[in-house]
Amino acid sequence: EAQKVLAAGAVVGHAFPFALLEEITDTEAGRLLDIVEEAEAARVIVAEQRDGDVHYSFAHELIRQTLLSGLSLLRRQRLHLSAANAIERTDETAAATRPSELANHLLQAGAGAETERTLAYLERTADRAMEAAAFEEALRAIDDALSLVDEEDTGRRGRLLERKGWAMRALGRFEECIAIWEDVLPMYQQVGDLD
Repeated sequence: EAQKVLAAGAVVGHAFPFALLEEITDTEAGRLLDIVEEAEAARVIVAEQRDGDVHYSFAHELIRQTLLSGLSLLRRQRLHLSAANAIERTDETAAATRPSELANHLLQAGAGAETERTLAYLERTADRAMEAAAFEEALRAIDDALSLVDEEDTGRRGRLLERKGWAMRALGRFEECIAIWEDVLPMYQQVGDLD
């Protein structure tokens, strides 16, 4: 039971709030607290207070990776989906302030996550990354989104590729930028977006 609880925390990330762990596990609150206290006493996790909430982080990344490797792919996917749902339920600002975290959980959830929801978070992640001049992160988010977009959705593919071109341009990869934009022009013409 303790391994299952800690594995759920490992799916959340290197650090996880206790409240989120409560949301994604089936363990009764008192038992959950016992498990967390045992793990803290064994120095598997370390507690810290952030903004009034108790957060735990794994004492070493190897512990987290070991817990993750003990999970089946299906269980890991379901835990990622549960984590995304719980983050949205417990943090009403998450969509605006934590889109990359939510996008990552939804991507890891695989087919269990709605494609449109995942795409929306990936697009928000790319936009925020571009605003913060984190162009490599923007490229990753755009490439992930492109892998999910329906081939028939020419308009959306075009908009994503245009963003990719802007990120390439910002990174000084001008030839790649021009090549991408040359591919985008016929897409926009096909959907009637002449502007």
